[in-house]
Amino acid sequence: MNKSLSFLLVILLSLGALAAKKKIVNTASVSSDENYIVPVHASVVSIDSEAVLYQPRVVDYEFSSSNWTPNQFSRQSIINSDANFQAGAIPLIGISEISSYKSFFSGAIERVLGLSYSQLTRSGSFDNGTSTVASHESLNVVSFKLGAAYRWPVRSFRSLQPSLELAALPTWISSEKSVFEKNGVSAVGVILEANLKLLYCPEFMQKGELGQTGEGFGLGYILTNGAVGGSDLGGSGLQAILRLGL
Repeated sequence: MNKSLSFLLVILLSLGALAAKKKIVNTASVSSDENYIVPVHASVVSIDSEAVLYQPRVVDYEFSSSNWTPNQFSRQSIINSDANFQAGAIPLIGISEISSYKSFFSGAIERVLGLSYSQLTRSGSFDNGTSTVASHESLNVVSFKLGAAYRWPVRSFRSLQPSLELAALPTWISSEKSVFEKNGVSAVGVILEANLKLLYCPEFMQKGELGQTGEGFGLGYILTNGAVGGSDLGGSGLQAILRLGL
């Protein structure tokens, strides 16, 4: 009887030891690097497809130069009525701060704040009583830009990014006294501008996860409409663009 109890006790102890050993082995075999999958209902997960397709920079700065000139910008003058102004020594140059405002479809709506300057000139001659003297008048054109743009990447070639920009330009024109206008010129007004651009953003300038930054260079075509001081500043011209995130 004692032998039977001893034998049964030995069996029970052996089974307990084997169970404990197996538990330790199973616990040790679980690696801390093992991945676990937790099921989540689809309604809980929300993915913004617009943000995935397009990840713009926060702020870019655009430097530009253009051969823009007004089509028929003229002013009454003492020596030559309605003499038209032409492009002067300084072309239209500008700088703009462009801030991404909101993702829209595969592109982004951008806020545009800028400043530009150009110089226009006209030439003529007048008779001073003894001879005919040639003269010219230089006109300064300073514009502030308040506008918005929509820029989007081309899906098949995402380094190309067209942009359509619409803006209002509060503008000041000024010139010193001259034989054309004895009192000089100082007038303000608002003109409207539309600018269609095509930016090229090469790989070495792409810093976003999908390469969709605004940094690059390209060309634009400017159209303006409006008058300042009673004179028409409607015109057009090509634009060279360099856009950087500083």
